[in-house]
Amino acid sequence: MATYTFDVFVSLDGFGTAVDWPGYWGKEGPELVASRAEAFGSDRILVLGANTYRDFYRIVRSGDDPTFDLINRARKIVLSKTLEPPLKWENTTLIAEDALTAIPRLKAESDLPLWSHGSLSMNRALMAAGLVDRLVITIFPAITGTSGRNPVFVPGAEFDLELLESHTFDGRVQQLVYAPTVHKSPHPNSSKAGDSSMPGNESPALERFAGEKVVQLQTRKRDGTWVDTPVNLVVDHGHAYFRTPGKASKNKRLRNFPEVRIRPCTWSGKPTGPPAKATAHLLSGEESRAAGELIDKKFPLVQHVGVHLAHRVMRTSTLHYELTDVTDL
Repeated sequence: MATYTFDVFVSLDGFGTAVDWPGYWGKEGPELVASRAEAFGSDRILVLGANTYRDFYRIVRSGDDPTFDLINRARKIVLSKTLEPPLKWENTTLIAEDALTAIPRLKAESDLPLWSHGSLSMNRALMAAGLVDRLVITIFPAITGTSGRNPVFVPGAEFDLELLESHTFDGRVQQLVYAPTVHKSPHPNSSKAGDSSMPGNESPALERFAGEKVVQLQTRKRDGTWVDTPVNLVVDHGHAYFRTPGKASKNKRLRNFPEVRIRPCTWSGKPTGPPAKATAHLLSGEESRAAGELIDKKFPLVQHVGVHLAHRVMRTSTLHYELTDVTDL
């Protein structure tokens, strides 16, 4: 059976990217470059989610990094139900399956190891399902603070890590190779929506939203202005969820700026209570399905019937988000 490796870059404070920081956080060196060439030039199959595929394709096709030719030549698999064939990138196969069903089959069938770089939400779900055999963390000596974006392991399950290897590149960049196993937590919240390993929000700020059906969700544009959208909200066991169509422009804003504001409102979007701030996290796999079930149960006509029908007519996917760190403004 093939192994599956989750490979990720991270700042010391746990972020995958940061605003106005250069590539490799400005810590690139010859040993690190040689290591990446070895990773992408080996006989491995590169596995990507849809968003990482788009980012990789744009960067690799427009840049001159010495590893880019290796990535172009590598065998690649993209797991996505939203992308449509044929994909433009050479040596790339599109598989329209959820990662939690596709990866076990690919591990059983593949004659080469599977290797995934980035694709954070997909790989967090795979780790939680026990499908990641190796976790390769490359830690850059930088603390990005408020400019950090895309926290690598939050929200996510808890893990015990067995250290297998460690390397230092160019005297400053640390790479740690672990075998992860899901931690057997005694906490009452364990593995999915309503009983989740993801960080809860046991706070007065969230409690006051528990009885609300609609909230005004404010997402931020690059110029700093806020866009208001009313969304149905479900609060369950310290966790808050909402859904949105995949084609909605707010998804791009949430990718760039996951920090949002919410406040109670009427069905037409008129505010009826004080605001709070929160962080929105895109869910995948079992977490997304469980959140969707909670939303359908609370709103059987509006969401379970009306919204699903509307999304089919629009030919768009249905995305689910969790709101964490809900705090009164």
